[in-house]
Amino acid sequence: MLAAAWRHRPAACAFAVSPAVPVPQTVVEAVPLFDGRGPGDGERARAYLCEGGSCRLPVDEPEALARMLIAARV
Repeated sequence: MLAAAWRHRPAACAFAVSPAVPVPQTVVEAVPLFDGRGPGDGERARAYLCEGGSCRLPVDEPEALARMLIAARV
């Protein structure tokens, strides 16, 4: 996931990694964007593309993340 993110990231982009384990409450308190954004089915890591204060539905495949990031460059 991180390789796809780095390869296809838009210029004005920041990454916050949501691990494949539940996000600790201390992290949620420090970074509210993580609230409700835990791992996917089977404890898989997820990626969220957020712009302007809202996030798209999560993806858990590098290819899907790459497609979203490429489309966001337009």
